[in-house]
Amino acid sequence: MLTGAIVLAGWLAADTGCATPAICDLVARARAANGRAGGQAYEAVAEAEVTGLAVRSDFVMEGATSIEQYASRIRWDPASGVEQVVVGYRSRTAQIPILATGQFTRIGWLVPTLAGERLVMLRREGAEPDDAAALAGLVATVHPLARDAAPRYRYVALDTLAAEGDRPARLRLRVAPVPPAEGEAILLDGDLELDAASLAVVRVRARVVRTGRPVRPARLVERLAKIPTVMLVDLRASRVDGTWIPLEQRFEVETVSGLVAGEGVALRVLTRLDGVRVGPASVPTATPAYTLTWPPRGTIARHRDWHHALGGDLAGSHVADLADLRPPAWQPTGAPRLRPQGRWTGDFVRLNRVEGLFLGPAATLWLRDWLPGGRIEASAGYAFTEQEVRGGAGLAWLRDGWRLDGGWRRALDVTNDFRNQLDDPAFAMLLSRDNWDYVDRRGPAAGAQRYLGPGRGSFVRVDGAWLDDGNVVASVEKTPIVGYLRNNRPADPGQYWRARATLDLNPDVGGRFVARGLGLRAEYEGAFGDLDWQRAEVRVVGRTDVGPLMLLARAHAGVLLGEAPPTQSLFEFGGAAALPGFEYKEFAGDRAALLRARVGWSLPFLDRPVTVGHVLVLPSLAPSVSLGYQSGWTAIVGAGTQAAIDRLGPRFDTETGAFAVDSTGALIPASVATDGLRHSVDLRIGFFNNNLAIGVARALEGGRGFQVFFATGGQF
Repeated sequence: MLTGAIVLAGWLAADTGCATPAICDLVARARAANGRAGGQAYEAVAEAEVTGLAVRSDFVMEGATSIEQYASRIRWDPASGVEQVVVGYRSRTAQIPILATGQFTRIGWLVPTLAGERLVMLRREGAEPDDAAALAGLVATVHPLARDAAPRYRYVALDTLAAEGDRPARLRLRVAPVPPAEGEAILLDGDLELDAASLAVVRVRARVVRTGRPVRPARLVERLAKIPTVMLVDLRASRVDGTWIPLEQRFEVETVSGLVAGEGVALRVLTRLDGVRVGPASVPTATPAYTLTWPPRGTIARHRDWHHALGGDLAGSHVADLADLRPPAWQPTGAPRLRPQGRWTGDFVRLNRVEGLFLGPAATLWLRDWLPGGRIEASAGYAFTEQEVRGGAGLAWLRDGWRLDGGWRRALDVTNDFRNQLDDPAFAMLLSRDNWDYVDRRGPAAGAQRYLGPGRGSFVRVDGAWLDDGNVVASVEKTPIVGYLRNNRPADPGQYWRARATLDLNPDVGGRFVARGLGLRAEYEGAFGDLDWQRAEVRVVGRTDVGPLMLLARAHAGVLLGEAPPTQSLFEFGGAAALPGFEYKEFAGDRAALLRARVGWSLPFLDRPVTVGHVLVLPSLAPSVSLGYQSGWTAIVGAGTQAAIDRLGPRFDTETGAFAVDSTGALIPASVATDGLRHSVDLRIGFFNNNLAIGVARALEGGRGFQVFFATGGQF
């Protein structure tokens, strides 16, 4: 009889979606408590920080490309709904955003309570539907403790979280969605944390899941634009005057790159409620609504009563915090998956003056259960103008902060020095004269890398390779957009062993990201064989903000040793990206130093988000003016360095498409030593906080004129 009772209890538990009878009992009591909760109204000040993130290095490094902060006055009343009035706005951007807060700023983003039949997330309720709500694609989420939740959820696990400090003991209930038989539903897949005494929901940490059959077929544009995207939430409530209120709210929308393995983008919305005042609810008179109000233009920029610093949440949150909530297909275990992904966008398509148009396929096999954290990468493509094939294959393995990789490739490497972080030459020929120089490089390589904690992407790495360098020449002479392209500087051919060690601290600090602080990169490499050299380089970057002023500085220094260094190992700089006011790579040597500093001022107009139509919201244009100062130095110490510089040949004049000559008709060398410090200044007028700018530069010496240039991507 006892056995029969146990079997019957287990059958009843399974029929109600509970893994055990104890969980069923807890769910029933929590559902009753949920029905009694949430009866109080409150007012508060809400500050939301909306951060656009570029996620790289196998989701280990994240860089903030934009930060927007909103201050609002809110009132929640169970009878009438949410009233939110935006009273303040400010932002910092480092890359040109295509669509920033969009859905969030048009439809409201606050969750007023963790109790009730539905969790109202990213939804405008009320008599008049809002097109923006349809764009967001989310409706009110069925609460796992709602009266009608039983057929929609499974309750699969229950454990206890011990009390810590001021936090009382909690019960953690694991819930999983059940697709409806008809229609579709928005459900949660994750954890509910319940106060052990009252069984009130005090935390929701879950993935928002759309399940079931869509109410309408997807439009063609939706099918074409479909990319792997998830929405994760972490909502934390605290007791205020006896009422549990979600004082900390985090929404995170993560998207995996369809082209580059281990990369993606994320939009993070962190909201905090301050100054909460609890009061009695009013008598219901209408359907609860979510009302979002924007004040007249120009007023929100004058808001000064901020409770939290702009960008203050960057160090305290990371995409890894919610990694366990990602869907099974994103996890490191499971059945192997083959995806059309490469190491970078240029594996598929690139455009430069050496190859012309390069096209080819790339694929990545994520090994998962075969080797958790491992993947096999392969790519191959054809340069149509150069008529050459390039590509390669390799294996990478990431586990517990370590990355091991190896493979063989034939690549078109760049030889530029003192580069910005994350420079990408894939489309160098599209809108410029192709300000890169290239070398054909092939051979096997292997390396080991240790990440120094999640978030900022700091790492130390060692690698070795057996390489064969070949010289390449420009196969495209000019384009209709920019005219003549630069000639490709000669590279010395030869085979050699190369060993390299790199330390990179805080690579998210720089012109392409908005994080404040200091970044350091130190690198040593030694080559032995037909080509022989040793080279050390260090880079220090600092960024901070003082009110409307942005202060950014970057210092580089390098030493090259060797009796006969090849041309591709020289230090070279000059031109808009390094020393504006001077010619492209006008200076070279085996000793080099470069200092760049910039002060930017955000102008007090056009600093409010731009609304396009009813559903599209773009970030503010954020016009700014910036002043830059640059100082550079090179020297020739080694006996073979001057010979290497001479092999670079004469300077190429992109205006005439011929080699440049002086007043006597003699050819001007491509590069020379600086013969002391060389200085220049530039003035830029930009938008998106100087991310898209036009400027004028002048070298601080006689005989030099003004140069007009165009800069994108925080080029600095």
